[in-house]
Amino acid sequence: MFIQFPDHHHGEVARGRKDVGIDATYNWKNVALKLTMEHPSETLLYMYNSDLTATNALSAARWNAYGSAEFERMTLKALRDFGVSVYGVEDGPKNGNYAPSFHIINHVVYHTSLDTHELVPAEGMSRSIRAFAAIIDNVNAMTLEQLRGPNFQPKDERGTVLGPIGE
Repeated sequence: MFIQFPDHHHGEVARGRKDVGIDATYNWKNVALKLTMEHPSETLLYMYNSDLTATNALSAARWNAYGSAEFERMTLKALRDFGVSVYGVEDGPKNGNYAPSFHIINHVVYHTSLDTHELVPAEGMSRSIRAFAAIIDNVNAMTLEQLRGPNFQPKDERGTVLGPIGE
């Protein structure tokens, strides 16, 4: 079973509502993957004198792959293979830590007046979508045990990539 959230706000709201069930009371044992897909692409911006200037590059995203080390490494590999730039350390999971999950989020200008379609590059969206599809395909070939690992829930919600990317 897959559960997908369009953003972390709806999941956070759902977890706070009585009898909605997106919380620890939900039967999570058969959930193979929980996805949060929000702000998957953003133009890289720099300070230029006293102003911001857009570039022709994509910004890096916060990310998390919550589950087994095998799942985490597979997710990072897919993001890298499809050219999705991510931070060198992981973020925590979005919408709770109840099931294996992943997300990316570009956060520099989101929810500001700069959060416009002109600063959401189509190339970044395309890369993210292809990476998400590859991750889902790979998850379909894994068992729940492979996704969760021997000690689900991991002690550190930020995963094992806590330093330079890929180490």
